[in-house]
Amino acid sequence: MIEKHVFSKEIRERLRPLFTLNNWRGPLELAGDYLCIAAAVYATYWSMWCYPLSLLVIGSRQRALASLLHESCHKTFMRNRALNDLFGRWLAGYPIFQSHRAYVKSHVLDHHTFLGDARRDPDYIHYIESGLFDVRDRLDFVTRFIVKTILLLNAAGYLRYLLMNRLGEISRDKKNWRNWC
Repeated sequence: MIEKHVFSKEIRERLRPLFTLNNWRGPLELAGDYLCIAAAVYATYWSMWCYPLSLLVIGSRQRALASLLHESCHKTFMRNRALNDLFGRWLAGYPIFQSHRAYVKSHVLDHHTFLGDARRDPDYIHYIESGLFDVRDRLDFVTRFIVKTILLLNAAGYLRYLLMNRLGEISRDKKNWRNWC
């Protein structure tokens, strides 16, 4: 087993201000993401050549919204808990089709509690099923997880994972959804 590193008291004290929660940083990040999305959409009105870049920008900001949903589920997005849940649910989660409650269940409760358990950690199970640990070399990894993702060939497996683990009330009855997916 790997020994856990313990940072010195001096380092911990210097880092403490970075962990201070407030009610303005999260909304500013959200506003920045939505501004980038709006600018990318607006750019497509100028020229069709802007579409590929706009898709990349919008996709990256959707991923940023997923990161903000993650922070909200860990209660680190905003100091005010009600605002944390409201902003995380309505402005970060729902626009990317992810349920706040299901994310807490799947990620915070199941993934963190059973980290690395091949039977109970939903993220680890997904990595195993997707073949992430069966990679032979760098080229195999690039082909299977970058090229195939760009070509949307991994989309069905990821959508199945989302349906089973991140879509609210649906994900409660996994047995029926496993058969459907």
